[in-house]
Amino acid sequence: MSSERVGEDPRPLSGAHVFTLQQVGVTKRQVIAAWLSGDKSKAEEVIRHTTMNLHHVKTISLQRYTYSKLHIFYTFFYVIF
Repeated sequence: MSSERVGEDPRPLSGAHVFTLQQVGVTKRQVIAAWLSGDKSKAEEVIRHTTMNLHHVKTISLQRYTYSKLHIFYTFFYVIF
């Protein structure tokens, strides 16, 4: 429980966590600095920013996946008919 409190050192971020943060535009330093500052609002702001950007990245990925599948479908449909 104590590791969830702001101002206490969180578990070290793994490579996967760092990669995810980099994808959404938040650096490991920003997260650690906000967490260790002891200021709950800073930590919450970083989490909110990360969450918003992660949703944005997921939306873009889903759009690209959908467009690629539609492209394959229409190409196949066009070739058949």
